Amino acid sequence: MLTLITGDAASGKISRLIDLIREDVAKGISSFLIVPEQKTVSAERHMADVLPSSSCLSFEVTNFTRLCDSIFRLCGGITGKICDSMSEHLLMWRTMSELSPLLKTLRHRPDAAAVHKMLGCIHELHSHKLSPALLQLAAAGVENEGLADKVRDYALVWSTFTALVDEHFTMSQDRMDKAVELLTIHKPFTGYHIYIDDFASYTGQELAMIEALLGMCEVTVTLSIPKNAKKQLCADEVLLTKERLASLASLSHIPLQMMDLGGSRREVSPVIQFAQNNIFRIDYTSIPTYDGVRDEGIKLVEVAEPTDACHYIAADILRRVQGEDARFSDFAIVCGSTGTYAGILDMVLEKNHIPFFFSRPEDYTTLEPVKAIFAAFNIVCRGWQKEDVIAYLKCDISGVSSLVCDELELYAETWKLQGKQWYDTAPWSMNPDGFGEPFGEERKAYLDERLARMNEAKALFVPPLLTFSSKVCEEITVDAHIQSLTAFLLDIDMPAYLRKKSKENASYEQLWVTLCNALDTLHDLLGDITLSCDDFAAILKMLLSAEKLQQIPSQIDEVTVGQASLLRSESVKYVYLLGANDGELPGVVKDDGAFTEQEREQLSHTGVDAADALCIRAARELFAFRRAMALTGEALTVLWSRTTTTLDPVAPSDAVLRLRFLLGSDYPVLYLGKEHVQDLIWTLDIAQERLGQTQNTPVGEAIRQLLSQDEARRGA
Repeated sequence: MLTLITGDAASGKISRLIDLIREDVAKGISSFLIVPEQKTVSAERHMADVLPSSSCLSFEVTNFTRLCDSIFRLCGGITGKICDSMSEHLLMWRTMSELSPLLKTLRHRPDAAAVHKMLGCIHELHSHKLSPALLQLAAAGVENEGLADKVRDYALVWSTFTALVDEHFTMSQDRMDKAVELLTIHKPFTGYHIYIDDFASYTGQELAMIEALLGMCEVTVTLSIPKNAKKQLCADEVLLTKERLASLASLSHIPLQMMDLGGSRREVSPVIQFAQNNIFRIDYTSIPTYDGVRDEGIKLVEVAEPTDACHYIAADILRRVQGEDARFSDFAIVCGSTGTYAGILDMVLEKNHIPFFFSRPEDYTTLEPVKAIFAAFNIVCRGWQKEDVIAYLKCDISGVSSLVCDELELYAETWKLQGKQWYDTAPWSMNPDGFGEPFGEERKAYLDERLARMNEAKALFVPPLLTFSSKVCEEITVDAHIQSLTAFLLDIDMPAYLRKKSKENASYEQLWVTLCNALDTLHDLLGDITLSCDDFAAILKMLLSAEKLQQIPSQIDEVTVGQASLLRSESVKYVYLLGANDGELPGVVKDDGAFTEQEREQLSHTGVDAADALCIRAARELFAFRRAMALTGEALTVLWSRTTTTLDPVAPSDAVLRLRFLLGSDYPVLYLGKEHVQDLIWTLDIAQERLGQTQNTPVGEAIRQLLSQDEARRGA
């Protein structure tokens, strides 16, 4: 049987699932709870808190990827050689390189961006239950010859890529098709109860998995459907999902039970509830302006630039923690794209000593030791240019201190060091101050010390780079490149460095293994191919960018920061929607898939559904925004800026305009200006930093008196 439990956010859907799972545990019925991958850890922690300790004997939290692994363990296939993400990227690079002369519309240079996009397009087509053979049939039925060529190109790339995967591996990375096949044959979960929570939609393969489970299990699915869903722009996708699941049950001749829990059961601020119910209604302009209680439920904040918004959030968190006994875990910061605020928000939170978990997709190329590797490649490939050498020296693994690195950068700029001047055997002896003699003996002694430090650093960092350069200066085989790079990494003692630094950064612990896996993959798939140093470095960078860093919260009491479309968090007291600007939050929908909207329309006449329509993807962005609003029932702060991080003017998003219309023109909007500096100061570090902005003002005098009471800052 398929049971659909629907209801708005906080309507009690998960509570209902917990009650059902408790009953299963009491009766000894085996069950799974399937959640999105990014929610798996938090769901495990939550279920461990609410279920009896004996539940681990019959209950498990999982996701679709883990479920595939469980199926392979039970039915066979776990020991197969799987094509992982790095292998996939490398084989696609090889496919595109070899097929480029034969393609009519997809003649991309096979760089990392083109390879990543091609893999994304193929995964998208595969998720819609398409295949190269179906694309070939569709091409024959399309009248537009240009589109027919494009479809044939995709079919050729896809079929060739699949053949290469099958040649080297027993199973592709996308293993769900095989798992569904084994599930259908062996039925390992007969009699289980399956619960699926917190999905707004499913891929074609996930629907096939659910269909297979329906043949042997009782399946219960929750769907978060807003009030008056048919009038909500954000509900198109989840309503379509509901229809697809109902159709699945009908076609499988499975009984369907519907259970609607209605609206939110949580105590919610009236203004937040009003905004949630109406912000994305089609007819929002006909809804009377909010005239209820104006508590602090929703706060609207406009700032000059994104950095100001980050400072406001940090100060507001500290105000609530210090003045209202809030915990850091009571807060969530939601962005449209975490990349926009990377390096800004985390820096501000760290300055304010606020513990946080930044849930963002990152790959290994963001780690400093990897940056050092590619800086070394740039040095040897581009002839020891100043910018490349300085980039390498600024990495901690170079062994050069930050002081000496700065001195070297000034010396290189003064004397225009390039090429051989970096590595010739003669010591540097030119005046660091430039032309002319040092002014006085004391200055000369100081400059001599600087030269000694720089020459000592030269003796440290140049030999490994020079040896590396001598081995890769011409086109050699991939295996030879691997040997040269491995020798260089051992020469600079990379393994010992990573072991030492792993205590400070857990990501470093897996970096050496990941590097070795990347080199093994290159050896297995491209070992005898001849490449230049530049090409080898580009391919290695592509492989390391394909591997995502695994992030797990390091402590319990910390602020959660995440992207609206990906963040899955438990209910919190305080939510900040950061960067509610046009095209950012909600995000803009780009027509950047395998086919454009117009091309998908033409293909639909041949029976091919190539991707979700733009309107569905737009609804997905609005749904993510509303879901972020629903994380709190107590305090929601919406922030937008007048300019971008590059100081280009930017408008507030349509969601902000809708919100301001619904709340009324007299609803207060805080514009964060210089007169609010005192509102941003909640630590002594920030007080000292803001001192210069408040000179000759009462706030500045108050800060000075405050700092004078602290011995470490008395001289500020």
